[in-house]
Amino acid sequence: MNVKKPKSKGKPGGKKKDKLKPWKVYVSGFLDWPASELEAQGFDKWRCEENPSGRLMIGGWWAGKTKPVVGKGLLARKLAAIKKTAGGRKIKWKFDVLPVVWGVAKKIKARKYDVVINIGLGGHKNGTIILLEQGAFNRRGGQADADGKVAGRQGGPAVKIDKKAGKKLAPAKPVSDLVKAGAGTVGKYSFKVAEARKTNNYVCNETHYLMLKQVRKTKRLRRAFFIHIPKPVLVKEYKGLAAALAKTIQKLVEP
Repeated sequence: MNVKKPKSKGKPGGKKKDKLKPWKVYVSGFLDWPASELEAQGFDKWRCEENPSGRLMIGGWWAGKTKPVVGKGLLARKLAAIKKTAGGRKIKWKFDVLPVVWGVAKKIKARKYDVVINIGLGGHKNGTIILLEQGAFNRRGGQADADGKVAGRQGGPAVKIDKKAGKKLAPAKPVSDLVKAGAGTVGKYSFKVAEARKTNNYVCNETHYLMLKQVRKTKRLRRAFFIHIPKPVLVKEYKGLAAALAKTIQKLVEP
């Protein structure tokens, strides 16, 4: 009598190896914003001529009217070339650009990703410093957004982001430790940790606050980071900036 042998599962003497799901990482830049309330009237929120964080996603500048096509920018291409984590896990990148309007972060479903990294143009003048934000301030302020809305005024959002919360929202300790570990020098750029502060209260800060709030509600640890970059003076400087960012982001996203 012939008896069929059971099919072997995995390697002899071992268990079937579990296949890990792709590590999902969301990276965004911002578009342009009006320099004054006067300029905000009729401002095209899809324009990207001045904001390097958006240009690093798009590649070049964008005249506006419609949302830009992302993925061709220097940073997007460098990150897309990183196919796997150091441990061999596949990385699934999602690139995006955001208009500078209050509440834009509400459209980002942070819990769909393992890591969320938002990048914006910083207000600091030193062209070689990159800021890794350590938490977010519970406040909106500053000038009008790209839709002409000012926080605290009619038609604009409330000044406090979360009425029931304290002054600051800190990341989980493992994420905070990663922010600290990201400090250092890459090429000509110095990555520095920046604590949540009153002066950082525009759409970038609101975005980071809302991302931190989303990921804190999940059962397992998810990460949310915000990086403020300087504005390159020369077009050729974008290459070095993209390389420095890609190297640091690669460290931040490791499982």
